[in-house]
Amino acid sequence: MSYKLKEKVVRVDHQANCSRNKSCGPACVRVTAGWRAVFLLSIHGQRRPLRRREWIPSEWSDTKTKRNEWARQREAFMLTKGLKEEADRVNITVAQLADQWIEQRKAEGVDTDQDKQRLKDHVVPVLGKLHVGEVRPRHVHELVMKLRRTPSMRGGVLGSRTVRGLYFMTRQLFTYALLQELIPGNPIILGRGVLPKKADKDPGWRKGAIFTRAEVETLLSSEKVPFHRRVIYAISFLTGLRPGQIFELRWGDYEPEFKPLGRLSSSRSWNTKSKRVKSTKTGVD
Repeated sequence: MSYKLKEKVVRVDHQANCSRNKSCGPACVRVTAGWRAVFLLSIHGQRRPLRRREWIPSEWSDTKTKRNEWARQREAFMLTKGLKEEADRVNITVAQLADQWIEQRKAEGVDTDQDKQRLKDHVVPVLGKLHVGEVRPRHVHELVMKLRRTPSMRGGVLGSRTVRGLYFMTRQLFTYALLQELIPGNPIILGRGVLPKKADKDPGWRKGAIFTRAEVETLLSSEKVPFHRRVIYAISFLTGLRPGQIFELRWGDYEPEFKPLGRLSSSRSWNTKSKRVKSTKTGVD
């Protein structure tokens, strides 16, 4: 393992006749924000050394001798205890990484039940036993090709939107690993044409996924439909709001002064999965 000492230069106050480059005169004043030690850790099982930066405490930054002494002591600590802890932290499997990611998202208030189930059913069986640092683009290609052949409970194979959703969720998982400095870069990449294009599994379903004028009139006026349901249908057809937004409407959201029908403002929505109120995506009426 080795290290380098670098001073972080915030700005340089150049003299009047300075060339304003790296070889500017000694009279130019360099304003710095302290010293950093850049360590290169050779971790067992990792092909690339782990780059780690640490700020040198101000009481050790006065002289070159003190800075090197601090770096040597820190290096000794990493070689004994710190390096082992770092290796244990880095050498986790994709299955363990998925558990950590789900727990963090759960702590952030994100509904994770669907993501957890999809990872368990589709991603972990393929990549779960690999260490995070061992995952390569070829493994991602194998994952996507397997997903495209996976049978669906509704018949046929998984739809293109499902395959794409699983791919981008896996990429998000490894972005979390990148931010935790477990890997030097995100290996979840694919060549052109491997990921299926967005398409409906049943191309003809959209043709019939509309209400005719007669059907709308029946839903709004038929006495066989309970009155509260007719109100919900009327708001839905006239405003285009989603069910969760309709369920969170209040009398204060209605502004009758706007003619001829008034105006409804929607700023809340009911999340049926997490059983809580959330704001709308755009935050506009």
